Formats: sequence, C-alpha cells, structure tokens
Amino acid sequence: MADEPLNPPPRVPLGTDGTALWESIADVYVLTPGEREILAQACACADTIARLDKLLAEAEPDLMIPGNRPGTFVLHPAISERRMVAALQAQSIARLRLPDLDDEDEESGAASPANGERRPMSRSESGRIAARARWGR
Repeated sequence: MADEPLNPPPRVPLGTDGTALWESIADVYVLTPGEREILAQACACADTIARLDKLLAEAEPDLMIPGNRPGTFVLHPAISERRMVAALQAQSIARLRLPDLDDEDEESGAASPANGERRPMSRSESGRIAARARWGR
C-alpha cells in the first residue's frame, strides 16, 4: 500500500514542466477531485509558460516587433501572454490553499501533510492569525 500514489494521475497529458509541478504537489497532498482539476490547470499553465519562454528566448534580440503602421514597433505579444498565464497559474495554485510545508507551528491551523490530513482554518483561527499579523502580537 505504501507504493500506491496519493492521487490518480492527471486526466490530461502534461509536458515536462507540468508533470514536475503535478508531482511536486500531488505526491505530497491528498487532493479532492476539484483540487485535482485546479492543479491540472496550473500544470497546463506551467507547460504554456515553458513554451512561451522558449519562443521568447529564440526571439530575444527582437522583443520589439513591427507594428501596424510603418516605422512603429510594439512589444512582442508573447511577453504579455506569458504574464497573463503566469498570473492564472499563481491564482490556480493559491486556490488550492495548500498548507506551507515549512510552517509547523500550531497557529497555521493545518496538520502535517505527511499523515495526509488537512483541515481548513476556522473563522476564529483565521481571525487570530490576521490580528497577530496586523497588530504584531
């Protein structure tokens, strides 16, 4: 049973970067089906970012491309696309609300991921942590 994965494999094929992200999260945390979908979206974003990075590396000397009017130049559209995909990936990972592996104190409200347990913070725990962060107590 120890060799059994915590989560099923992703339902969509992933590239190298997406697979690495999937394994870094799905091999540590037990995820619900909804969380696995969110993670799959973040992994697809990781693959898209890798493709855009490769495209931009090939076009590096020419990050400005000719615009619609003669003599004008605009920023390569892959730059803004990469920024948008990176923002989507960050939002997707944040939506997972994974407990921090480095934060072992009781204030976090999260159990150790090694035992597979994870519970959301209660409103009072969340409020206590927010008050301590704001007021420094």
